Amino acid sequence: FEGDISEQLAPTISALKKLGLDAKFPEPEQTHLTLKFLGKTSKEKVHVIIENLKKIASQQPFNVEFSGVIVLPKIEFIRVIAVKSDSKRLVKLMEKLNNHLKSEKGNSILPHVTIARVSSSRNKEGLIEFIKKRSDKEISKNKIIGLSLFKSTLTQEGPIHEKIEDF
Repeated sequence: FEGDISEQLAPTISALKKLGLDAKFPEPEQTHLTLKFLGKTSKEKVHVIIENLKKIASQQPFNVEFSGVIVLPKIEFIRVIAVKSDSKRLVKLMEKLNNHLKSEKGNSILPHVTIARVSSSRNKEGLIEFIKKRSDKEISKNKIIGLSLFKSTLTQEGPIHEKIEDF
């Protein structure tokens, strides 16, 4: 991102924290846009992924808007709360990634930025109301200036994202 996405998401995250959910919220420096989740990947595959990303990532920066709070994988079983983007350029980029990078986890369905990871259904009703009020609300505008490949490691304190390479 060209701008500070975590700063732009702070009001939404602050309101979400007031719901008293059993959730963990990302540290600002861990905030990122997810286009493709690869799951467990061998070191041998990482080289192939990097080569594919070099081919895909050659594009000009573009503006993107994030509108709406969503839950993943579905409302009946919430594990992630995120803001989504319907940007046609982002969706096309995600489709390229899905075509070039196969994953055990399947294809990503929507570009999103995770704003919380949920551990239980505590105050699910409040969360559903929160989402309804923000289903199409503009939350952030930013500029995509490149792609990054991250390694995600899940810990008790939450996921740790380490940048492997920028494109």
